[in-house]
Amino acid sequence: MKNINFKSYSLKRKKKNLNQIFDIVCNEIPASLFTKMDYDFFQKLVKKKIIYVFTVNKGKIITSVITVVDYNNYNVLKREIMLFFLKNPIKILLNFKHLIRSIFKGSEPTFNKNFLHLLHFVIYKKYFMKISLKSKDSIFNYFFKKIVKNFNAKILFLCYEKDNMAAKNFYSRNKFKIYAERPKILFVKKKYI
Repeated sequence: MKNINFKSYSLKRKKKNLNQIFDIVCNEIPASLFTKMDYDFFQKLVKKKIIYVFTVNKGKIITSVITVVDYNNYNVLKREIMLFFLKNPIKILLNFKHLIRSIFKGSEPTFNKNFLHLLHFVIYKKYFMKISLKSKDSIFNYFFKKIVKNFNAKILFLCYEKDNMAAKNFYSRNKFKIYAERPKILFVKKKYI
């Protein structure tokens, strides 16, 4: 996928030099299971094309990070994560509570090859302060549509914790529909054609 430009922002796929991206994910999404893993594992997943990493840039500055997993790799990713922890049992002990919470958050709703999973999404608000909320949303919806199309999918879906008000505001404002609910988690989706 080539770089895509829209309203002075650009969408880029990242395959190498992912240290900064990994740090952003770990620092900005503390609930992510990736915070309990290491950079080498993250890099391996990208190299094996299990997860795909994109950045939204303004010039050379990263303003947002987006990672996705396609339908074919969704269960592969889950297996890779299990293997990682089996090979690193000390990490199980150190992160037992976090892992149990992740395991028992509830089963995923059904989905198919038309779905693309939004794994991580980080926005640095300070780089969008000079534009309207409507304009900012249009930028991300434009880039989401391009990413979904790149994977021959039609629907972008994700889950987030119910108490994450920033996520709730963004996804409800951008017309993502709730299609499954678990005790502490919401699954939402949006069709991009």
